Amino acid sequence: LHHVDSGLVVVNKLEKLNGLLMSFMLNLDGKLQRCVYGDKEIFWLGQLYAGQDYSINPVDGSIIGPVNEEPENDDGHKSGMYYICSTQIAHSDSKNRLLWVNGGLKTCKISNSAEDDFGREPEYFKSRYGDISKLKRIYDASLNVEGLIVPDVSVHPWMQIKECSNYMYCAYATGDGHTNSELDEGRLITFTEKELRYINDISRTWNAS
Repeated sequence: LHHVDSGLVVVNKLEKLNGLLMSFMLNLDGKLQRCVYGDKEIFWLGQLYAGQDYSINPVDGSIIGPVNEEPENDDGHKSGMYYICSTQIAHSDSKNRLLWVNGGLKTCKISNSAEDDFGREPEYFKSRYGDISKLKRIYDASLNVEGLIVPDVSVHPWMQIKECSNYMYCAYATGDGHTNSELDEGRLITFTEKELRYINDISRTWNAS
């Protein structure tokens, strides 16, 4: 899920025109549209079917937002496991730099989700958030970015939760609180204070417009 995302596509149109035309034709096919989610697969499938060279960013997709730590173990020690639950897909490079975020930097990007969620699962959302107005304020807020997680899905697959009309996913990774590399699961990327100010200023500005 979400390993390849078309948030940023760089194409030399003179060299790859055949592949782009193939993507256009594929996008017209209603049967194929039911096999893909949006246009993320269409871009590279067009190049593939046209026999063109293409490359995909080698770092898997991630989730970006507030970082939370799993509760302590039964023996009182920290779990060392962190998670992020968010609707925002992000991509980073091999140097752990944020490349782009796809989703508008809003806590919940789906309109009327607070009302729909309470109507669909009233007991669940009332126990967690109290009432619709509180949930709506949370959903409408700009995303608070603290870090991102590139999960190792062979160990901890993406976990879909009920928030934001089921568009919210959680990803898990171990932190740096241990020295045994064999315990590494996924990758938690945090930012400097300067980077956080910059990213969150963009988030607030985007959502205020």
